Amino acid sequence: MTNDNAIPNKENARKKNNISLKIILFLILFLLILSTGFYFYYKDTQTKRIEYNSSMQQIENLQKEKDRCSQVLSQGSGEFEDYEYCSQLLRVFPK
Repeated sequence: MTNDNAIPNKENARKKNNISLKIILFLILFLLILSTGFYFYYKDTQTKRIEYNSSMQQIENLQKEKDRCSQVLSQGSGEFEDYEYCSQLLRVFPK
């Protein structure tokens, strides 16, 4: 009698071990997929931040140039080339 009961207990223990092993493998796979997705999201975000900083720097430089050109145009005298450059710049990028 004890031999009959021992065999199902071993089978139940193996099934429980197989189920827990499958759960652990699933969690490892899930974490791997999640970390890979986060890596690519972070990489894409970094690229966009670099582009944003570059664009903001260009906008600041253009704003400084527009301010300088406004001062050049408000002066009574100056170089014609500088005046011409500033008038064209302010036509393209009005305030």
